[in-house]
Amino acid sequence: MLKSLRKALATYAQGGKENPTDPLIDEEKALLEYEAAIDKVRAHLASVNFDLDVLIRAREGSESWQALLDAQNAVSKSAESKKTFLVLAEDVADRFRGLFPHSGLFAYEPQDSAISALYNLLQKPRPKVDITAIMQDIRGVIDAALEVAPKNQINSSPKQYDLSGIDFERLRIEFEKSPYKAKTILDLQERIEARLEAMLKLNPTRIDLLKRYQEIIAEYNQDKDDAEIQRVFEELFKTHEALNEEEKRYIREGFKDDKALAVFDLLSKDVDAITKSDITKLKKVAQDLMDAIVQHQQVLGNLRDRASSQAQMKAAIIDQLLAGMPDDFSNEDIEARADVVFQYVQQLQFSTLH
Repeated sequence: MLKSLRKALATYAQGGKENPTDPLIDEEKALLEYEAAIDKVRAHLASVNFDLDVLIRAREGSESWQALLDAQNAVSKSAESKKTFLVLAEDVADRFRGLFPHSGLFAYEPQDSAISALYNLLQKPRPKVDITAIMQDIRGVIDAALEVAPKNQINSSPKQYDLSGIDFERLRIEFEKSPYKAKTILDLQERIEARLEAMLKLNPTRIDLLKRYQEIIAEYNQDKDDAEIQRVFEELFKTHEALNEEEKRYIREGFKDDKALAVFDLLSKDVDAITKSDITKLKKVAQDLMDAIVQHQQVLGNLRDRASSQAQMKAAIIDQLLAGMPDDFSNEDIEARADVVFQYVQQLQFSTLH
């Protein structure tokens, strides 16, 4: 069938010319490129101190799951390393699909299967941003270190644990003994980064949390010995707990939602000395201003498309601030803060639309 299709395409595509050139892909060249793509994966795994042949040899034996976990941990030494592997593995898969069902593919089936298995493990769907998922992973790798799971469990759902009774101090000790620290650290990084991104969109004054996180990761990237990995785990754990506290701060401060808290943070930013009375006034102004902004947004629509809507929104913000801000704030201070709040409202609306 392929030969007949090849002949027909060559004939009809070129108007019946004699000795037509083959318009289909040069399969021998493509096969060499497919082999080269596999070699790139092999070289990348070698750069993180893992041998693809270990995964190939283990794929039919009881060591398959253990080898996959070792490979996953090696690739997860950094976000860049993991991303590079995923891109290279996708290139291998694309070239395979382009060549199928070429008989030459069978010679590379062991390498392809090993690469696909590791790719699928790294691409397992992540649950919502929650540190309990990390804790489940740690429990899982500790169990795996004690008892090797059969191969058919690779694509199964992870075992669920009742986390309500976990002794977190003991969990830290278990992490210290775990052979898969790099993978767990990277998972924790990804979850914290996702939370920070979402939290900064709601409140740009949280930039200090991001800076602290970046400092931790920078230190980690400089030195990845066992003691440093353990310390970074502790720091990331504390960072995650700090994010939990920050997400609940609007409740403690007496606001309806996180957006009103963000307005309060913007209004009180860079104020050297402020009385308790002024703080109370600023909180009221922030909540009233956010309520007014919501009402105006419903009437004015998208601020990015209409200059008149922008002018009306900015005027409404200034009026609200002039009416309620403490006496210590000059008109210049109020106008400057009105600009900052207006930019925040624009950014908030843009992120909501997208």
